[in-house]
Amino acid sequence: MLFPLSRSTSIAAVPAAFTLVETLVAIILLTVGVLALAGTSSAVARLQAETELRERAALLAATRLERLRAAPCPTGTVGGADTDHAIVGRWSAAASGGLLAVEYRARFPDGRGGSLTHTVRSALPC
Repeated sequence: MLFPLSRSTSIAAVPAAFTLVETLVAIILLTVGVLALAGTSSAVARLQAETELRERAALLAATRLERLRAAPCPTGTVGGADTDHAIVGRWSAAASGGLLAVEYRARFPDGRGGSLTHTVRSALPC
């Protein structure tokens, strides 16, 4: 024996659409999410630019160390400066006991109005 299914056709029992309050809450949540995403992406872009400057500063220091390694060992203390766009590198080298002690300081902007210094110290054989 089959029993007929009873269906309620009351309009109040089935919501036909979203209410205005539900729509406003959804829009506010979506706006907060989009603003958080925009803030994060700007921070990522700033950190990426800072990382690029750090890489260039390290490359500048490595280049100077290779030049000093290829040159004859100096007597006494020598020094100088290198520049690469926004990076200013200052180096000094002092020969002592068969080793050349080298210090290289690269200064570059940090993207927040300040500056950062990347320091490399090394000892090269004479």
